[in-house]
Parts: sequence; C-alpha cells; structure tokens
Amino acid sequence: MPSPSTFIPYDWAAVRRRYESRAGAEQVMMERHDWFRPWFRDQIEAAALERRASRLWALAIDFVPERPARLRRAAERRANRHYLQRLAPAFRAEWARAAAERGARGH
Repeated sequence: MPSPSTFIPYDWAAVRRRYESRAGAEQVMMERHDWFRPWFRDQIEAAALERRASRLWALAIDFVPERPARLRRAAERRANRHYLQRLAPAFRAEWARAAAERGARGH
C-alpha cells in the first residue's frame, strides 16, 4: 500500500464517480441552503453549451509552456472544456436520478 504522501492520480472512472457524487451532493445543499449555487452543475452545463473541444487539447496541455501565460490559459480552458463535456452525460444522468429519488422521498 502506498504511503499517504504518495500521489496517485485519478483514473477516468474515479473522476467520473467524483463528479457523479457532486450531482447528488449539490442537490442536498440546494435543498438546505437558499444561497447555494450548484457550481459543478453550472460548470458542466456551461461547457455543454459551448462548441465541442477537441480531445487533442487534453493531450497537448502538458506540452504547452507556462509562458506566454495567455497561451497557457487558453489551452487550459480548452482542455478543461473537453473534460467537462466528456463528463456531462454521466453528471446529467446522476443529477436526474438523484432528483427523481429526492422527489420520490418527498423532498
């Protein structure tokens, strides 16, 4: 077993599970707090409305230099949009499932 300080990167299945768990958690927070805005849902929905980002951005980002910073930020935004767009179907499905379950329980 690796030590607690050993960094173990997420695989795609773990990232997907994490985002799916946020769908239900954000609904709980929305129910409990009028001030709460569902940040993950808003990020997913905004990305889903944008033009499709190529998978190549996610592959290329590690090779884009830190400077010029403007170029790096643009590449990071595109890579992030690709990931969010890829996560959108699973997140939306879990959002709908959690909403139906909460509705069935009378929440």
